[in-house]
Amino acid sequence: MGLDMYLTYEYNTKEPIEREIVYWRKANAIHRWFVMNVQDGKDDCGQYRVSKSDLENLVRTCKKVLDKSTDEDREAFAQYFLPTTSGFFFGPTDYDEWYFHHVQKTIEEISQFMEYMDEWDNITITYHASW
Repeated sequence: MGLDMYLTYEYNTKEPIEREIVYWRKANAIHRWFVMNVQDGKDDCGQYRVSKSDLENLVRTCKKVLDKSTDEDREAFAQYFLPTTSGFFFGPTDYDEWYFHHVQKTIEEISQFMEYMDEWDNITITYHASW
């Protein structure tokens, strides 16, 4: 068991086709970001709609965390703008190599999706987590 997180998109056609954008496991800081910025603070394993603007804001926040020149600055910024959260099976809350790996993965995979996607009107993006 653990915190499993899914960011997916679906083409809005007669027979919807769902595709995965990013899958995270125990990336609790990213999960908290979605809870606070997309889910109105509700952490209920529900499925929530995500906008292009939401994705841009998440990527921008992640880039700011990684842009800091020293480890101390990076951790202080992360604690304020992209803090970890604890929960049953949510994984560690340290600002360590694993935390920064998730931040980098978020940037890379969402940015790649956004470069690929040119028809935003015909898709629905959703986030959901389970534990």
